[in-house]
This record gives sequence, structure tokens and C-alpha cells, in this order.
Amino acid sequence: MENFNKNNALIDFDLSGLIEKYRKKWYLFLISVIVCGFLAGAYAMIKKTLFSVRADILITQENKDGGLQTALLQNSSFGSLLGVGGNVDDEINLVSAHSTLREVAKTLGLNKTHVLRHSFFNKEDLYQEYPIEIYAAPMAEDTLSKTLQFKVRISEAGDIVVRVNKGFKKIATVKGSGFPLVVTTEYGDFILNPTSYYVPGEKLATNITIKGYDKAAEDIDKHTFISIPEKKSNLIHLEVQENNVERGKDLLNTIIETYNQRGIDEQNREGDLKAQFIDERIALVVQELAESEKQVEEYKKANNLTDIEVEAQIILEQNTALKQKRIDLEAQREMVDIVEEFLQNDKNNYTLIPFNPSMSDQSSASAIQQYNDLLLKRMEISFSAKESNRSLQILDEQIEATRKNVLSTLSGIKESLDISQDILGQQEEKFNKRISDMPTQEREYLDIKRLQIVKQNLFVFLLQKREENALTQSMATPKSTIV
Repeated sequence: MENFNKNNALIDFDLSGLIEKYRKKWYLFLISVIVCGFLAGAYAMIKKTLFSVRADILITQENKDGGLQTALLQNSSFGSLLGVGGNVDDEINLVSAHSTLREVAKTLGLNKTHVLRHSFFNKEDLYQEYPIEIYAAPMAEDTLSKTLQFKVRISEAGDIVVRVNKGFKKIATVKGSGFPLVVTTEYGDFILNPTSYYVPGEKLATNITIKGYDKAAEDIDKHTFISIPEKKSNLIHLEVQENNVERGKDLLNTIIETYNQRGIDEQNREGDLKAQFIDERIALVVQELAESEKQVEEYKKANNLTDIEVEAQIILEQNTALKQKRIDLEAQREMVDIVEEFLQNDKNNYTLIPFNPSMSDQSSASAIQQYNDLLLKRMEISFSAKESNRSLQILDEQIEATRKNVLSTLSGIKESLDISQDILGQQEEKFNKRISDMPTQEREYLDIKRLQIVKQNLFVFLLQKREENALTQSMATPKSTIV
């Protein structure tokens, strides 16, 4: 019991001494409270409020109905480049691609920031309504690899002092008494000019930061968030953290506009390539058609034929079904040759096959669809990948293998068409026995006329494809819609 009391007394004695020791240092606690309060107040004054600016876009679904050729013409670019329905995961990659954000930074001038200093604790981040603008030398903003800060101080008398810092290192100081003011640095010349928001005669302190478009795109990517709200959804959610609401709105709107415009531009480029190919084929067919018509004219003149059309029309009416089949097969055979020649031409390695050469063969449609899908996928990846990208190289190998498969399929179609032609030829021989009494001139004329009809049908087909392509280009629409 005695030991217990001694211990309590010792504890009471130590606690009292400790309190007394702290009481003597009361001023240190007061100073700590004041300093902490000052730091908290300074942080609250310096810290800018961040706002979340959001936008949702709906990826437009393309019509899945229609034939293969119509689908290829309608789904050939960025507003329609990614095929029927599209893949929303791929769309996210395109929206957030470095090239897209770089274009946004260039459009809005987000590689520059303007901060107006009212006092040490009162700094205002300006957007659009800033008093001083800075202009870089040509191409400087494209190649600028460092972030430069221009500290501009203007007195009431109009004296200007500009200090340029790279990080914590001062690299240039320029003084002047009027605008424009040229600041020469190792990164080029920069020109400062007043805007309509500058008030002469007032003291001004502003800091202007300028960086390259690539660095600006990286900064945008850090505070921009893109996601899919739900699986199997065609909706993409965009969100940006900004202390300036208007800048946040402009940023999201410009990202969406740039995404859509690049799609429309790509669709137009693909349509131009397709139109160029079709025009080349039309020019060739027109030449061949003119030669066929000339052969008909010369044959009639050489043999003094006048009523051959009437007699030939009677024969054609009696044998319409048989002749039409042969014409269709010959037209298909020539279209197969056109596509085969197109694929064997190295300059068309990464160009979509404009149409399916066989109107009744499903295997060729499937092979060509697979080949075009791979090309479309390569276009998507090439937006944000270099040629050395392994995925792009693997895709090139798949495209080459698929091209060989398409050529093999076309070879099989040609053999099938040749067999069908032979069968129809045998049937035609039986029919020719019935008209063996016709003059040789009339039979020769029918052969020439049939070749002319084949060329005419091919010419009409190509004209139709050209009109479809022109219609698709004129109706180019954005891939996404803001909801």
C-alpha cells in the first residue's frame, strides 16, 4: 500500500512538472497557432476552385441494310470510317488521341496561359479576355520543347519590363516603352502586343506561359477523363477538371468538333481516292466502247448492211435469256479482272476494294469484306501509331495474307465463270443450228454487237458507282452527336 502511494505521488509530481514546463513556453504554442492559421489562409486564397465540366456524345449507328457495295461506300471514313456500328472502345482511343488533343490545343491556343497578378495572394487565371498577347516566331510553337514564362510588368508611365524564365533559370530580360515589344531568346523571337482589354496608364503585372503544342496536348490529357458509362453502350462520357468553366466548355466542344471534322475529312479523302479509281476505269471503258461502236459502224459500211438491226433484234428477242446470261457472265468476268488488276497494283495496297466483282458469289463478298475491314482497322490504328508499331506491322501481315486469299478467291471465280461460259456456249451452239441459214455477216455482226453491249453495261455500272460515291460524300455527317 505504501509503495502504491509513492508511485501515485511520483506520477503527480512528474505530470505537474511537465504542465509547468509547457506553461512557461506558452508563446511557442501561440506562434504555432498563428503561423498555421496564416498558412491555411494563404493556401485558401491561392488555391483555385476546380470545376468538373462534363459532356456525353452518342456514337451514331450506321444503317446495316443494303448490299456490300453500298455499305463500303457509306462506311468509308471517320464520320463513317469505322464501319457499321463502330467500336466504342476504338472511338475512345480516337477521341483521346494525341493528334486530336494537339489540334484542340492549337485551335484554342491552350499552349498559352495568362495569369493576372492583383497581389501576391490574388492571382487571376485569364481566358480569352487577357490584356497582353504573345506571338511566337513561325513554327516555334510546333517545335518548342521547353516551357517558357514571360513575366510582364508595366508601370503607370508605360515602361515595360519583360523577364523570361525557363524553369527557375532566367534566360532573357527586355525593357521597352511601347508595343509591339520583341523579346529575343535562344528559342526564337516572341512579340508582345496589347489586346482590346489592355488599359493604358494602369499598372499591370501579368505572367504569360507558352509551351509547344505537343506538351499542351499532354497536359490536356492529364486532366481530361473519357469513359464508357455502361458496357455495350454507344455513349462516351467526357469530363475535364478546370478552374475556368468557359475554358472547360470550349475544350470539350472543340475535342468533339475536331473528332467529328477529322472523320468527315477522312471520309472525303477516301471518297476522292475511290472517285479517282472509278474515273480512271470509266475513261478506259469509254475508250473501249468507242472502239466497239466504231467496229460496228465500219462492219456495216464494209458489208453494205442497212436492216441488220431489225433482223438482229428479232434474234435477240428470241434468245434474250441465253444472251443475257452470257452478257452478265462476261461483265462479271471483266469486273473480276478489274479487281484482280486493282489488287496486283502496289499503289492500291492500302485502298479499299470499291465493289464486289461477283454479284452472286458469297465467298468473294466475304473475302473482300474481310480485306476491307482490315484496311479500315489499319486506318484507325495509323491515326495514333507509327509505322514501327508492332500492332501495325502484324496488321500489315494480315492484310497481305488476306489480299492473297482474295486473289485466290478471284481466281476460283474466274474458273467458275469460264466453266459457265462453256456451258452457255454449248447451249448457244444448239441454238445456232436453228439459225445456220443466216448469212455469215449477220452472225459476225451479232458478235460485235454483243461486245458493245457488254461495254455499255459496264459503263452504266461504273457511272452508278460514281454517283453513289458522290452522294455519300455530299451527305458526310459527324460520327457523334452531343446528348
